[in-house]
Amino acid sequence: MTALPLLSFSLLSLFAPKLSRSFGLERMIFIGLILLILGMVVRFMPVNALLFIGTILVGIGIALCNVLIPGFVKKTFPLRIGLFTSLYMTSMAVFATIASGVSVPLALNIGLGWNLSLFIWIAPAFLALILWLPQLKYKTKDHIKTVPTATKLWHSKLAWQVTAFMGLQSILFYSLITWLPELLMLNGFDATEAGFFLAWMQIFGIPATFIVPLIGARLYDQRKIVLTLGVLYATGFLGLTFFNGSLFATGLFIAFVGVAQGGAVSLSFLLLSLRTKTAQDAASLSGMSQAVGYLFATIGPIGFGLLLQSIQLPELTYMLCLILTIVLLLVGLLASRNKTI
Repeated sequence: MTALPLLSFSLLSLFAPKLSRSFGLERMIFIGLILLILGMVVRFMPVNALLFIGTILVGIGIALCNVLIPGFVKKTFPLRIGLFTSLYMTSMAVFATIASGVSVPLALNIGLGWNLSLFIWIAPAFLALILWLPQLKYKTKDHIKTVPTATKLWHSKLAWQVTAFMGLQSILFYSLITWLPELLMLNGFDATEAGFFLAWMQIFGIPATFIVPLIGARLYDQRKIVLTLGVLYATGFLGLTFFNGSLFATGLFIAFVGVAQGGAVSLSFLLLSLRTKTAQDAASLSGMSQAVGYLFATIGPIGFGLLLQSIQLPELTYMLCLILTIVLLLVGLLASRNKTI
């Protein structure tokens, strides 16, 4: 069930740019919001089959919006890409943190049940739909002739470098979100402490999510940011490998990982706009990058889980994260050069 939204993201990411060229960025984002709301309604119904269908619709709706927003930002705010990427990514991080922290208490402590505790999030989705209505008077037809063909995009080294950066940060992000509590409990922490450290990591990621696009959009290239994030990630994973018994040290190194994680996520989205020339180019690169990225995000946690189940050594998992960080750093340095597709 948890893999369904990510698989939907991956598959729909390939088709979203083409749909936007036919119907416009604004209209397809609107359709994405409608599908998101429809999926939440269907998922609320007490039928198991509808739970799966609703979850798939939610995944499709989010995928359409996620893929097309970078193109919309580049088209609408070409001189303020950093600011609006920052606002978009930070709002996603904040509301995701709130929803994950509130939904379970609503379901268990207040007695709403899982379906009603998830259904209440239809309110912000409906508000987003209403706020988006004024955008429907626009339709992005510009630059359709300049959109890279699928062959050109999938054969571009720079496009693959950006895609690899998106995929690698997705593996680290979703694998840690899924397995960090289990890793910490193997290190001797109890479930409450492990849950706290997971929230701790996400909290430290939010400021980085906001700051990195603001700084990155002003720089000639983003290699210094990539290097900084790589050092933070590496320091965090090395610390968790060798100093994982102390409450203070664990909190410190998880904070490093959280900052690197938040910065890497927002930088991966910023690069979609900075490495392209037009809004539709950005949407096309976004579709390619997120299709691969979410596929990695689906496979990554499964692979980490199998490794952890078979070996039961959290230190080995942290070292695997360190290896992925080195690869992330290398492809990030290539993707962050001042070039466009």
